[in-house]
Amino acid sequence: MKLNFGNIFMAVILLMICPFNNSRAQQAESVYGDAVKADVKMNYVYTMEEAFKKARELNKPIFFNCFADWAMPCHLMNKAVFSDREFCDYMDKHFVNLFIDVTQGENTDIAKKYGVQYFAHFLILDSEGNVLLRIVGGREKEDMKAAVSLALNPKTTLPEPKKSIKAENGERKRCLITSPCSNWPTRTRNSWKSTRNTSLC
Repeated sequence: MKLNFGNIFMAVILLMICPFNNSRAQQAESVYGDAVKADVKMNYVYTMEEAFKKARELNKPIFFNCFADWAMPCHLMNKAVFSDREFCDYMDKHFVNLFIDVTQGENTDIAKKYGVQYFAHFLILDSEGNVLLRIVGGREKEDMKAAVSLALNPKTTLPEPKKSIKAENGERKRCLITSPCSNWPTRTRNSWKSTRNTSLC
């Protein structure tokens, strides 16, 4: 009996630990080392499947952080926005938050599917994977909050309403939000450019 109880106990411990380790596996050591470490407070999931499942269960849209480790704007967003408790609480309340490095391995197929070419890059998806909103470029906290909040209003998302989102050729318009580097504080913008110019701007 003791042996069986011990095996059961170990199995429970492994089930608790393994998902955590797997979910963090995508956040490998950065090519920039400790210089880009940030106290990220976002409550992320790390696979498309889990994000879609939670989105359906919770009836929430998905905030998709299309990360690229080599792109300094992605790391600056970690430090300037995704480490802010108030902002992250807002995101957890309204979205299922998804993090994937779309430049690694098979994840590059996701980048191709969603047309992710510039970084930082964020998508708001519905539970079926349709793009509701696209945000390209770094933003400060309040600007980012204002941008993602557009996805909570059917009138300011891509698929809805179809009649009012028609281009002249009859196709739906792309919903694209850009944020030039000039929107960042001088100190942040200078550190961005001095490290590596990987942004849209």
